[in-house]
Amino acid sequence: ESKAAAVSQLLLGSCYSEEIATGSGTDGIVIASNLCGTRTLTDSSGHSKLGELIGKSVKSAVKQALLNQTAASGPRQFLLSARTARYKITPATLWEFYIEYREIFNDFKISFEMPSLLEQKFLTHNRTSNLVLCVSLYLHLMDQVRWELIMEPEAIREGKRLLIYGLYWKDGDFFEKAYPAKAWEQPGLLHFSLKEQLMYLLLLYIAI
Repeated sequence: ESKAAAVSQLLLGSCYSEEIATGSGTDGIVIASNLCGTRTLTDSSGHSKLGELIGKSVKSAVKQALLNQTAASGPRQFLLSARTARYKITPATLWEFYIEYREIFNDFKISFEMPSLLEQKFLTHNRTSNLVLCVSLYLHLMDQVRWELIMEPEAIREGKRLLIYGLYWKDGDFFEKAYPAKAWEQPGLLHFSLKEQLMYLLLLYIAI
């Protein structure tokens, strides 16, 4: 449980699904004990003080091991690319989405001449804190839809509101002011999934 908690707190994605990872690749363990002690502890469950200390030690050790092994840490995870990777939202997949819906983007004079330019725009915002925060909340909506805790139509509606009224544009204005109203009411949006809507809004944002 301590290992799973450490991985979960770092929001490390699974290599095999869209879930948070349950393993860490840090399974080697060394147990040191004083064999000359006169007191024997026989209960190390989570309901005992020993179990609590073991849990805290393991979680701390796993986080340190992950930092040494893969440089996983809170600051490194506070990146747009780190948050969206679990759902395979990358500059490459954003480019594919852009090509598929180019006509919609052309209506708002949005054009990416080549994949490298889109990637450059994406990475420019990789550490934009307001964007990372809002996208993180949006991704949690995606998680809850997948877990069948909330319905997708409601998540799509509130997810759009979260980004267009939560992201800042310039001079204190929200993202909603960056484009004409029809950008948020495109007929194509009615058919977008929660993930596709995020990709659409991300492309509008990084194109500013």
